[in-house]
Amino acid sequence: MGLLVIPTFSLGIPGSASAAILLGGIMMAGLQPGPLLFRDSADIVWGAIAALFIANILLLILNTIFVPFFTILIQKAEPYLTAVITSLCFIGVYAFRESLFDVGLLIVFGVAGYFMRKNGYPLAPLLLGMILSPMLEQKFRQALMLSGNNYNIFVGSPISITFVVLSIIIILFPFVKKVIRRKST
Repeated sequence: MGLLVIPTFSLGIPGSASAAILLGGIMMAGLQPGPLLFRDSADIVWGAIAALFIANILLLILNTIFVPFFTILIQKAEPYLTAVITSLCFIGVYAFRESLFDVGLLIVFGVAGYFMRKNGYPLAPLLLGMILSPMLEQKFRQALMLSGNNYNIFVGSPISITFVVLSIIIILFPFVKKVIRRKST
């Protein structure tokens, strides 16, 4: 992850799924990735780079010492870890706003994530979509206002039609691949 943040911070081009999530978080914080990020928000950038450097050193030390312990722990304690993590998710979501609606959303997205994993959909784009959704809503509203509430703006040019078709293909690809695989066996 360390080297992948260089193009993310300096050019705004994520080098991996985790860098894309980091890029989404940077943009949600109101920072614009690019060369000016180092000048305008140097404390944040260098703080993130220092945190990654320290985390890599600590991981090297801890993984070298505790790898045998971690493997045994994961093998023996997996059911307990799952229960603890699930409980903490429910408690955290409810404690944030004390809303049962948020707990319901947690359940819905948990089930959606389970089915996505079962059907071969990657989870990182979903997480990135959740991070970038406020920006998407804002740009969607701006496009509708510019077009006078005409939805044809999203399919009115060859470029937008190409992106819509590519999006549909990307969404349906794991399902089609699974159906083809079942027919071939």
